[in-house]
Amino acid sequence: MARTLRSSGAEVTSWNAAAGRTYANVVFSPDARFASDPPSSAQVNAPPLFVARITPVDATRLPALEDALAGAGRPAGILATHREPDSLVIELDQVRTPLALVLALIDVETGPGSARRIEPLLPLDDAALTALGAALLGEPQLDTTRLIETYIEPMLGMCP
Repeated sequence: MARTLRSSGAEVTSWNAAAGRTYANVVFSPDARFASDPPSSAQVNAPPLFVARITPVDATRLPALEDALAGAGRPAGILATHREPDSLVIELDQVRTPLALVLALIDVETGPGSARRIEPLLPLDDAALTALGAALLGEPQLDTTRLIETYIEPMLGMCP
């Protein structure tokens, strides 16, 4: 798939697999052209989804976690969940439901002391990171212009 995307003017920047599915971040060049439509099983989301594997330390909490994130009262932004033997993989549209809200719900369902492991399967972009930071820090003015890494990384390439 990466070779097909590259030949069409797109580049896979990261990818991971979980629950029998493959997830990828892809950058499309302005002149990207595809010889055919993507397979019916392929899905393109812009902005990218937050995809993570959540593993409760106490495995008996997994059914309650799954019910909270996949059941009838789930947050609107949870587009899909996929069960693995000891974890739950979620696909979250952060435009519809903020990541901070979903993290709070996960903490409620997994028990005191954040007794869970959350493994992002794809990296968060700058906008998602700053939105999460703003929510967790209670700093609504925090945005991507205040991420120093955004400005330092290009400068590092200029150093001898």
